[in-house]
Amino acid sequence: MGRTKRPRKRTSRNKTRPETPARPRDRSLHHDAPHGDVSFATSQRTTLLCCLTIALATAVAFSPAIHNEFVDWDDFQNLTRNKHIRALSIDNLSWMATTGYMAVWQPVSWFVTALQYKLFNGADEAAFSRGMHVANIVLHGIASMLCFLVLQRLLAIGTPADTRRSPNAIACASLIGTLLFAVHPLRVELVAWATAQPYILASIGCLASVWFYLEARESGRFRWLVFSWLAFAVAVMSKSAAMPLFAVVVVLDWYPLRRLGRPKNWFGSPRIWFEKVPFVLIAVAVSLAAVLTKQEGGSTMSLQAHGVAARSAQACYGLVFYTWKTLAPVGLSPLYEIRLPLDYTAARYVICGLIVLAATVGLAFYRRRVPAIATCAIVYTILVFPVLGFVQSGNQEVADRYSYLPCVAWSALLAAGVLKLWNRGLWFRIAAGGLTVLVTLQLAVLTREQCGVWKNTAALWTRAWMLQPDSSLAQNSYAFSVLMRQGRFEEAVPHLRRAIEIKGDNDKAHYNLHTALSRLNRNDELFEAYQHTLRVFARYERSAEVRASAHFRLGNMLYLRKEFDTAIKHFRDALALRPNHASTHGTLSAALERKNDREGAKRHASRALELDPSLIPPRRVLARALRSEGRLEDAIAQLREALRHDPDNATTKKELGRMTQSP
Repeated sequence: MGRTKRPRKRTSRNKTRPETPARPRDRSLHHDAPHGDVSFATSQRTTLLCCLTIALATAVAFSPAIHNEFVDWDDFQNLTRNKHIRALSIDNLSWMATTGYMAVWQPVSWFVTALQYKLFNGADEAAFSRGMHVANIVLHGIASMLCFLVLQRLLAIGTPADTRRSPNAIACASLIGTLLFAVHPLRVELVAWATAQPYILASIGCLASVWFYLEARESGRFRWLVFSWLAFAVAVMSKSAAMPLFAVVVVLDWYPLRRLGRPKNWFGSPRIWFEKVPFVLIAVAVSLAAVLTKQEGGSTMSLQAHGVAARSAQACYGLVFYTWKTLAPVGLSPLYEIRLPLDYTAARYVICGLIVLAATVGLAFYRRRVPAIATCAIVYTILVFPVLGFVQSGNQEVADRYSYLPCVAWSALLAAGVLKLWNRGLWFRIAAGGLTVLVTLQLAVLTREQCGVWKNTAALWTRAWMLQPDSSLAQNSYAFSVLMRQGRFEEAVPHLRRAIEIKGDNDKAHYNLHTALSRLNRNDELFEAYQHTLRVFARYERSAEVRASAHFRLGNMLYLRKEFDTAIKHFRDALALRPNHASTHGTLSAALERKNDREGAKRHASRALELDPSLIPPRRVLARALRSEGRLEDAIAQLREALRHDPDNATTKKELGRMTQSP
């Protein structure tokens, strides 16, 4: 007999295999997922605890800045004297959206400043200053917490599924990287200087944009990508330094997202590049607005004044400077003035160039073995690129504030290193925690000390002068803001002369030297100072205002010496440079009267009074000219008008008495 075939028992596949998760709605964001599951969730309690730790550390480190005053370095121009932030009217909102004031375009930052002016009672300078510094500390805390969230997500994505550490390990590594970023002394300039607030706002926008981009990558939902674009737009409208972020997301697609694969396959997924189009469009639009604004504001340097080789040397120096100061944050100065022409053959530029070259070659060869290091180095370079000097704006070679967002890359690298060593054992974790506490405390102490540098104008420029004695700006600002304001004119003179020696076209130093010598009644030196100013500034077209002032003051001295012909020449030269200066017209009218040119004296006296009706000497000149024409009543009327402006003027009273008694 044949064997009876037993029926096979059918089993449901669903009982033996786990349920397949639903595919995301937007396949364009998930079709190229990296190996392993990238989903990651840390308990809300752990995340909240880490964020509270960051907030507390930030508040403790930067609390001295709460009592800082506004400083005489753009604070007064941007904040206390800026009438456009005093109300959110239609006219002021239009100004915020279109202005290139102070050679920057930052509509979002102006709007936020206006809100703070209203919230902190901007009419009270002390309250306004205190409120803005509190706001800076809060904003820096928010930026630091966003930094933690971004690092946490990047570490989770970059860790392969088969070797993944626990969520708590990733949170601890991210916390260590963020803490050393948050309390670092390089952050002080942005927090303790009210004018630097736009950099923090831009950094918040950038970090939020990256977080949204990563969320879009993991969830596959298009709305998070839209949020990323919007956050980027807010960032660049806060400060154009955020513009390079569009390139950062491309680097993140390479690693840790691994969406690009090998270079030959980079353009095989057009949807990846379509996601970047809004980033690029926003960046191009803002970069054009920023460049045009700086050119109109006259803050950019020409290639003739600062050549390509010099800019490249400056860029290499900047790349090394911010990294070195991150490792050794000592000797931080409010100002690192650039010396032109820049000697790019100097040792420091050559050494920095060799370091950058060696690092570039090394990363090019080993980028696949150490993708995390390569990614952090590339992101750092991209973010710091706009301030490296290729488009030089202002008189700084480097600045602490420029390190804010770029140094997030080094925090990410530190966090990745800690995570990689996490499985070395409990003792390593204890050592890492203890070392983090010690370093954080040390950095916090340095940060609190650095906040004192920005306490007030005197502290700021004293520190800058002590650390940068070869800076013309520091020498002049110390002389004016510290010494002259304290009435120490004798001490100010050598600093002002040194400022002029370092940088001949420092117009403010020339003007302040004239003022100091005048207050000291050192007329012979003052006379020579005016002549020196005219000789020097004849080579600098942009210093027309100071040349005009020098011509005017030199003319006054010659007038007092009764050298009327030479005085008239200087007055005319001053008017050629500054045609609507009332005092120059008035003094020229007196000199012309002495030369018996009554018609010229009358013409310039009339013009002086059109520009400034309160001037007394030109009214007397005009009155005498009218009397010589037989118009006695008109002459008397002019003298009476002069007494209305200055009732106690004895010379005018005496002249009026003579005219009223004349037949």
